[in-house]
Amino acid sequence: MAKKWFTRIAILSSLLIHAPLNLADGLFPQTINAESNQFNLCSQAELKAYRMIHVGFAAVYLENCSDLKQMLSPAAKRIRFIYEREIPARAFIESSEEFLKINLGAKY
Repeated sequence: MAKKWFTRIAILSSLLIHAPLNLADGLFPQTINAESNQFNLCSQAELKAYRMIHVGFAAVYLENCSDLKQMLSPAAKRIRFIYEREIPARAFIESSEEFLKINLGAKY
């Protein structure tokens, strides 16, 4: 049961590429400097379980937000999460792997 719950969180987090939410405004910095690169905030989204339980927020950072193909390329990128509920590490790993399998298919 827990695995399904966290898998749904991961799947719903995929929406963060599509539309930014005002709910997360101000929670994430506009830029991140890491490993001699500057990453720009491209999108953010609310994380929900079962489409109704608020879990937190996620944001995607790329060097160039106009090139969303970077998400699946080897190019450097950053994803930040703000959780407002406890998430066991094991469940996060399992849901992330499930999300990658669904979205990357054979590339995974």
